[in-house]
Order: sequence, then C-alpha cells, then structure tokens
Amino acid sequence: PSTLKMIGQYAFAENSLTTLDVSTLSQLTKIETAAFMSNTLSKATLSDSVVEVADSAFANNRLGELTAPGVEKIRTRAFANNALTSVALPRASEIDSTAFDTNGRVVAVLTGKNDGSLPSSFSAGNGFVVDPVTITIVCHDEQTPPVAISSNKVVGTDFSTDELYPAGITFTLE
Repeated sequence: PSTLKMIGQYAFAENSLTTLDVSTLSQLTKIETAAFMSNTLSKATLSDSVVEVADSAFANNRLGELTAPGVEKIRTRAFANNALTSVALPRASEIDSTAFDTNGRVVAVLTGKNDGSLPSSFSAGNGFVVDPVTITIVCHDEQTPPVAISSNKVVGTDFSTDELYPAGITFTLE
C-alpha cells in the first residue's frame, strides 16, 4: 500500500524474488533487518523516501544494480554477498564498514561530493571505496616514449596491484 512506512524484519527473506521496485512508495523510510535477505534479486529500486537500510537487508542476493537515491544510513552487511560494482548514494552519511562485503569486487560508492572529504562515519570500507577517482600514470622505458596510461577501474588498474584510490589522494610515480 502507498502508506507503507517500513518493511519489517525478514518480511520477504528466503523467497525467489528476482527484482524489487518500491520507487512509488513515497512514505517508505526504512528497510528492516534481513527484509530481502537470501533471494535471487538482481535489481532493486528504492524510493527517494527510504533513508535507512538495516543489517543484512539485501544480503545474499545477486544484486548487480541498485538505485537508492535517498538512502543516508546503511547498516552492517546490508548489501553483502551480491554482485555490485558501483552504486550511487548521493545522500549517504553513514555506511558501515561491512555494508558491501563480498561483492566479488570492491564497490564504488558514489556520493557525488568528490571533494576528498568524507564524513567521519565512513570508516575504512571492507569491500567499498567512496568516490574513487581515475588515476593516470605516465610510464616509459628506454624503447618507448612517455605514454599516459589511464584506468577508471575501482580496484587498482589493469597493470598494477589492487590498490584503492579514493578521492583526494595525490601521489607521484617516477
């Protein structure tokens, strides 16, 4: 119903749901603990009014696409064990360090701030990096003239280790 304010604990857990769209539920503000855990969700679209996603709410799915424009708080393992690589969270202010654990790759959390400053509640993410930037490395050897090699991948580059590059970092390679 359009007056729904919260989806309760384990409400739709362990079903065979494949997609979720609650974008028209304008009064929905919270998705409770494990509400959609252990389904086969590949896509989830939340309404602008959803501000909090509780512990393990979407854990153990197949999410590759997430739309969550209003979410401010993401709790413990909320999106763990999925297939996310990037998610836009323009209003995010609190993300638990385990929120995106075990997604196969590090998840790029795009807040839109891109100024190098992060709220103190963003702890070192185990599974995500906030506002990653593209790193350009200029390298050359004796046989090759200098060339710029760019990568927009969140995990390292195609030619290096799997370091993370959050916004605001500066370094020089020679």
